[in-house]
Amino acid sequence: PAELEYARFLLQRNKPEEVPDAVRVLTRMTARKDPPPEALRMLADCKYGGLGTKPDPEGMIALLRRAAKSGDAEALGKLAFCYEYGRAVPPDMPKAVNLYRLAAERGNAKSQYKYAEFLAAGTAGGKPDLLSALPWYRRAAEQGNVQALFRMGEFRLDGIGFEKDEHEASRLFFLAAKQGYAPAQHALARMYETGRGDLIKDDSAAVYWLTQAAQKGEPSAQCELGLRYLEGRGVTRSLTRGEEWLQRAARGGDYKALRILRLRGLAAPRP
Repeated sequence: PAELEYARFLLQRNKPEEVPDAVRVLTRMTARKDPPPEALRMLADCKYGGLGTKPDPEGMIALLRRAAKSGDAEALGKLAFCYEYGRAVPPDMPKAVNLYRLAAERGNAKSQYKYAEFLAAGTAGGKPDLLSALPWYRRAAEQGNVQALFRMGEFRLDGIGFEKDEHEASRLFFLAAKQGYAPAQHALARMYETGRGDLIKDDSAAVYWLTQAAQKGEPSAQCELGLRYLEGRGVTRSLTRGEEWLQRAARGGDYKALRILRLRGLAAPRP
């Protein structure tokens, strides 16, 4: 509907003076019988974040429930998230798992990944069941979910649940890495460092992806990058930059970085 497109346009412009107008349009739409689920979801987001209106967590939940009742996959996933983390409702993991399952069955990639994680960990009400989780990881990865792409890359690299295939692992890591997912960027850097899969050993590519992951706050990547600067491997040797990256890694909880700093006689960084 034109009204929905107009509201979306105003929200995407992200101009504070225009957001209340978008909220008014969405409020008018959702007051009607059988409104578009997307209108319900958009207004729910506004109410939760206090965008163009007063924060109203209870109103958000009511809107998500209406959208979920119509079978909207994204609303089911958002509602599941609320029950998982206790956002505006009491935490209820069994209900969250069931909602993630329903959203996953309706094709929501984020929920497919979440449901796979629950199955693999045994959080879905039974024993850990990686075999049942694998199809959900795959379905989420096929839709481009970065976490699922990374997880599938790990499975392919180690031969877990699938035939070991380093070529496919490098492809999956790259797909997630180019979307900015730090763990995948780090994994890709390691494959370039050793020349695994179909990747030719390339130190400059390894440093590039390692730096990308480190800049996004991946502690283990920060530690590795710090060591490279200390040793001058693939980068210009710099004790200052090396120790800076190690400090950042240690602040992120990387034990190896903390141990190296102590061996170098440097104080542990404050969290």
